[in-house]
Amino acid sequence: MLDVGTYTVEKAEDIGPGSVITTVTASDADKGETVTYSWDSTPADFTLDEVSGRILVAGNLDREQTAFYSLKVKATDGQNVATTTVNITLTDVNDNAPIFTTNTYRSVTYVLL
Repeated sequence: MLDVGTYTVEKAEDIGPGSVITTVTASDADKGETVTYSWDSTPADFTLDEVSGRILVAGNLDREQTAFYSLKVKATDGQNVATTTVNITLTDVNDNAPIFTTNTYRSVTYVLL
């Protein structure tokens, strides 16, 4: 029923809430059957449109917190179910300021006589 076995997507971590990550598609050989989509296990950072199959960003993503997601999506015609995996890799953007790793620095100066 699903068109492909695995979807692989790469997006920048600064993609905003409501942005489309990808669209999963399934077809049914039976005439008049409507395919709907759902999560196998609901992720916190994404939403899924059950009619269109669009996967959307639900909130702010942060590559430094989570760089890779593997989501399972189900497609059903009411009787039969197919499952696919959507792998999402977040790419880094320059969104963090540099920080010093030590609070106190010491130096020694030698004077040659």
